[in-house]
Amino acid sequence: MTRSSWTNMIEARAYGRLRQLRERLLWDGRPPVPVDHVLEQILGLSISYEIVTEEPGERILGCIRPERREVVLNEKYADLFRGQPGVERFTKAHEAGHADLFSAAASVTEQVALFESTPYRPLQRSAAKGPVNVLAVRLAERIAGYSREMKTAAMVRFRDLERRSITEGQDSPMVRRAVDHYAATLLMPADLLKGAAVEFDVTLESSIRELARRFQVSNTAMRIRLQEIGLVRGASDSASVAEQGTLL
Repeated sequence: MTRSSWTNMIEARAYGRLRQLRERLLWDGRPPVPVDHVLEQILGLSISYEIVTEEPGERILGCIRPERREVVLNEKYADLFRGQPGVERFTKAHEAGHADLFSAAASVTEQVALFESTPYRPLQRSAAKGPVNVLAVRLAERIAGYSREMKTAAMVRFRDLERRSITEGQDSPMVRRAVDHYAATLLMPADLLKGAAVEFDVTLESSIRELARRFQVSNTAMRIRLQEIGLVRGASDSASVAEQGTLL
C-alpha cells in the first residue's frame, strides 16, 4: 500500500466514524467532536481511569485493554487531564485509532477485533484492573535538556531500539504516525476546521489558541493540523500531532 493510499484509508476511516455520529444523532456537526461517543457508541469501547505501571523513563497517558474492550487512561495524570483537556481528548482519539485502524487492516467487517490477526504487537504493562497494551514514549521529551553530545548518543540508542522493536514485531514509526493522523482527523476534520478558520488569521498565535479552544485540542495539535491541511505553511513529514509531550 502506498503512503497516499494508506493516508486516504486512515482519513476515510475517521470520517466514516464522524458520519456515524451524525447519522445516530450523537453530534450536531459543530466542534468539538464528542470523542467519548466515538469510543463508547461507535466503537463499543468503555473508558477506564486507573493507575498504569510505567517503566523508568516512560510517561504513559493512555493504553488499551483488548480483552475487555477498554481504553485505559492513566489516573496518575488526572491533574494534567483536568488542566489540559485537549491532551485527554487526543489520548482518547489516539487509542480509538489503535482499535479502529488495525482492526480495519485485519478484517473487512465493522467489528472492532482489537489487534487480532494483525502483525501489530504492542508493549505490555500492568494496571490496577489488569494488563494493558501501550506504546513507547517519544524520546524528545526525555532528552530536551541534554547537551548536543548527549542528544546524539541518545538518538543513536533510540534508532537502535526502534530497529529492534520493528524486528520483534512491536510498534513501528508508521503505526505511531497512522494513529496520530487518525486522531487529528477525528478531532479536527479538515472541512470543519477550514470552515472555522475563515474567521481568523491563522498565522497569529491568538487565532491558533482560539481554534484550539473551539475544537478542545492543544495549541500544538491545532498548529500542526493547520499545517497538515495546508492553511499554514511549514508542515513536514516528520511532524506529529502527538508531539504535545507524549507519544502514546
